[in-house]
Amino acid sequence: MSTNKNNTPDTSKNVVKESQPVYGFVTKSPEEKILDLVNRSDMEKLHAFTRMLKRNATLKKAIVLPSQKDSTL
Repeated sequence: MSTNKNNTPDTSKNVVKESQPVYGFVTKSPEEKILDLVNRSDMEKLHAFTRMLKRNATLKKAIVLPSQKDSTL
């Protein structure tokens, strides 16, 4: 029995080009961030704005305690 090489399918034409999955943090350029914000609905923009205000208020109230390694008391 001989194998015929003409019967093997050509897989190079059937390959689906998919982008690789991204794991971890995605860094976007400032232009991409602005485009994402512009394309949001008005309600999503309002929610993002109120989250920003809450986060800033929380950070202003935060007290940073020195670590045990840093304290020489």
